[in-house]
Amino acid sequence: MSVPIPSPLLSLFTFSKQKAEQKARRPKVTLVFIVVAQNYDNVYEFAEFADLVHADRIWYRPVDDLEDTGLTKLVPTAEQSVHIIKQLAEAEPFLASRGIEHNIG
Repeated sequence: MSVPIPSPLLSLFTFSKQKAEQKARRPKVTLVFIVVAQNYDNVYEFAEFADLVHADRIWYRPVDDLEDTGLTKLVPTAEQSVHIIKQLAEAEPFLASRGIEHNIG
């Protein structure tokens, strides 16, 4: 017998609903966004996602290439970094207004 595995998104929604129904404060839901060149334009969008799934906190982390030349293509360019900083500046008040803890600033 095969049991379908729910998508991570469905799991987060279900968990958030159950947590709200039980008026539980724990466990805390923490989302982590590793910022790389391929997702640099989704920083603010991820803040909106955190709100959508009622996350308690969100941590943004820059990619670390660990001095591995194979990973350097993941590091955002200077231009992308400027855009990331702007998105983080927009995400900070949004997250604060939703009561979502974050590590911006």
